[in-house]
Amino acid sequence: MRVERLAASCLMLAACSNLGAQTVRGIVTAAGVRVPGAIVLLVDSGGRTVARVATRDDGAYAAVAPATGPFTLRVLRIGYAPTTVGPLPLRAGTTTRDVALTSVAVRLSEVRVSDRPTCRVQVDSAAAAFRVWDEARKALLGESLTRREALVMRVTTSERTLDADGARVVHDTSVTRMAPSVRPFASLPPESLAVVGYVAHGASSDGEWTYWAPDAEVLLSDAFATAHCFRAAAPSADSVRLARWVGVAFSPARPRADVADVEGVLWLDRATAELREFSYRYVNVPGDARLAARANAGGRVEFLRLPDGGWIVQRWVIRVPIVVAHPAAARNAAVVPGVRNVAPPAAELAGVRLAGGDVSEVRRGAAVLWERGRVAVRVRVVEADGGAPVRDAIVELDSLAAVTADDGVATLLRVSPGAHLLRARTPALALLRAAPPARTVRIADEAEEPLVLAVPSEAAALVQACGARAAAWDEAMVRGSVDGAVPNDGARAEATWQVAYARLGGGPPVVVTERREATVEGGEFALCGVPRGVDVTVRARRGAAAGAPVMVRVPPRAVGQAVRLPSPS
Repeated sequence: MRVERLAASCLMLAACSNLGAQTVRGIVTAAGVRVPGAIVLLVDSGGRTVARVATRDDGAYAAVAPATGPFTLRVLRIGYAPTTVGPLPLRAGTTTRDVALTSVAVRLSEVRVSDRPTCRVQVDSAAAAFRVWDEARKALLGESLTRREALVMRVTTSERTLDADGARVVHDTSVTRMAPSVRPFASLPPESLAVVGYVAHGASSDGEWTYWAPDAEVLLSDAFATAHCFRAAAPSADSVRLARWVGVAFSPARPRADVADVEGVLWLDRATAELREFSYRYVNVPGDARLAARANAGGRVEFLRLPDGGWIVQRWVIRVPIVVAHPAAARNAAVVPGVRNVAPPAAELAGVRLAGGDVSEVRRGAAVLWERGRVAVRVRVVEADGGAPVRDAIVELDSLAAVTADDGVATLLRVSPGAHLLRARTPALALLRAAPPARTVRIADEAEEPLVLAVPSEAAALVQACGARAAAWDEAMVRGSVDGAVPNDGARAEATWQVAYARLGGGPPVVVTERREATVEGGEFALCGVPRGVDVTVRARRGAAAGAPVMVRVPPRAVGQAVRLPSPS
């Protein structure tokens, strides 16, 4: 018996770093928001890509050039046209260059698949297949780069054997473990696959058949592109994915005798241009190709975009035939006169072997980046009158909370899909009682673009609370509470400060004490018209009784300050 071997294994890849003398670094943004997971390519004057990196959670990147000279940055973002910057004259040391991405969207929703699309080798940029393939390449590049990171994944790998009809499970084992970044299957270099094919006899140590699977590096290679033709594809008419997905199909450009190849489809979401699934099958398998076809030999890979913009293979399965080879003696049996001699086949299908894996959790150090059944939600807080990002805002999604960065974006991890209450506040808006009410949002089961939440600007909220005079006279608010105050007890809050006025005609300045008062209601008060950058004495009074004074100073650019006053004695 000869059983084909499946070349599927989980390989541990260490994170690598390349230290060099010519480094270009910076921040990648889109409409003022830092973009994680964008792919930055460093291209030399000859058009060759000499380095490729992905931006981190904060949109930062650092690429190392192999030598000094002019280089161009080409930044890829899924769903948008590439952004090119340069050439940049890189010298020894570090060059800083921030990149603002183009807002020109790639609209896969407009791709139309004809009934008989042409399969093209090296598809041109005007073809529908190119538009889909270009977006798929971005995700494949992202998966290749993410695999280099020091991530830890909870992955369940399985081995299953079916009978020849594929209807009954003969053997089934699975194991769940935490492992470094997972590479679903091992493959040969693309140039080798182009020569020997994807199914080889004697490639394993025991001389059995080995089925090689195309990984991201193979699909991205020039050798694969020149050996296959591409065409746009649509899901079958009875598929629920028909309206949501569009594909780029590939097949051998020039089939060769007894050299196995692969054909398949990469499926993308029309709305987001994100790669969802890759399926393939083995064709032109040496020996009896009908056995491979009957076993449906091939594989399926599902992709997942992480909250930080990285890509992983989330789920995969590969099918190969288990073949029984009959010895030549059995096929050359003696001929019996008068009886029709039917020679047995050289080989027959004994079963089907399936190997697969399923990632259910991804960690970076102690932080959980993703887990099944939960998503990461990004919220961008902007000012309602102008759209400027609001930093240090506290974003709350039910009981979860996060603080916005400089670009106004906060990320909340491990959120259950469904309806949630979303609110945002800043210390200033809370002081002015201007934080907007919570609103209900529905979280999808996949990562999306940031939710945008508009809040009043601090200046507008101050005018709303204290009137237009506050803006015209550069005034602020002091808000606080009084210890032991009860409703309608006649307590009031008083703020005093000194102002020096110059005398007409010279002489020492005139010092005047300014005063503001407010009624204490429900133990709280709000004093408008308080200056910034000046020592202000605040105390509580009830009739002739006065509480101990508290000194406050509102910072120059703040809208106000909170204070707690002792009760009047």
